[in-house]
Amino acid sequence: MTPRSAPAALVCSSVPAAPGGDGAPSSSACAELRERLERSEARLEALMRLSSDWFWELDLSLRFVRCTGGGPSADDLGRLLLGRAPWELPATTPLSGEWDDLHSLLESHRPFADFVCVTRALGGNVERRIAFSGEPMPAPDGRRIGWHGLARDVSQAHRAQERLRQLAHRDRLTGLLNRGATETALQQLLEDAAHGGFRVHVMFVDLDGFKAVNDRLGHAAGDRVLQESANRLRSVLRDEDLLGRFGGDEFVVVLSGRHAAGGDLAARVCSRLRDAMVPPIAVDGVSCQLGASIGTATYPDDAVELAALLQVADAAMYEAKRARRPARSPA
Repeated sequence: MTPRSAPAALVCSSVPAAPGGDGAPSSSACAELRERLERSEARLEALMRLSSDWFWELDLSLRFVRCTGGGPSADDLGRLLLGRAPWELPATTPLSGEWDDLHSLLESHRPFADFVCVTRALGGNVERRIAFSGEPMPAPDGRRIGWHGLARDVSQAHRAQERLRQLAHRDRLTGLLNRGATETALQQLLEDAAHGGFRVHVMFVDLDGFKAVNDRLGHAAGDRVLQESANRLRSVLRDEDLLGRFGGDEFVVVLSGRHAAGGDLAARVCSRLRDAMVPPIAVDGVSCQLGASIGTATYPDDAVELAALLQVADAAMYEAKRARRPARSPA
């Protein structure tokens, strides 16, 4: 949309009267000031078009009547907004989940900042996040004539925040849940089990023969063995099961008995985990034979508190490790 010029009466009211005249500004002075104002608004409009943000206006009916900016190669947000109220935008929902939140802000006639909407109406089906900030727009006589403000695409910032959040909860080598995230998820599951009356199984899995791989082939080879081991363990678990890495070559599996189809769930999964580690892992042409020592603890049979449950599973794993024969060293 083109910039709106100020009414001629308002423009000319600021022009001094011509000397010796009747107190009214000269027509040439009015024309000159109007031209200067139009040039100024044209420059402002050009700068807004180049901005990465969008400049928007709402009229008193709370419909968008202006949208400028977004950069030279940006999607045309104007086509999405113009003529519509925010809650009429297609494929768009507020991050808060309620359009009433924005309506209340507008009705309060107070400035607001960073009201985020999630939309799929820009750039195909790609989800975008747009943050709106605005304030009431008064007329020269003090009446309210609508709203104006900025809209900013915060999708990239959101993805960066999500990545940081994942890094804070994921083991960087294997991509599994780290210790803190595993314990948090386990605590929530124990609380659910206390209300739902189902069992929870916790398994400590320690790789037999891993130290020999690390000592002989080096840490880089050891890292690849850990990554492959994580993939194998994950491949035999259900989608609802949790797999985390507590550090070194120690993994933790958490099984919910909520939807278990009878029998001993822990025994079945334990067998699958051991079988998954039977085939040798090849690293730089070297065949590495590993195994898995597994200790299991069950809520509420063995313990009801998280720390105690982990301690029982850890002790059972070390007992299983002592009972197993050492795995062969790398060939």
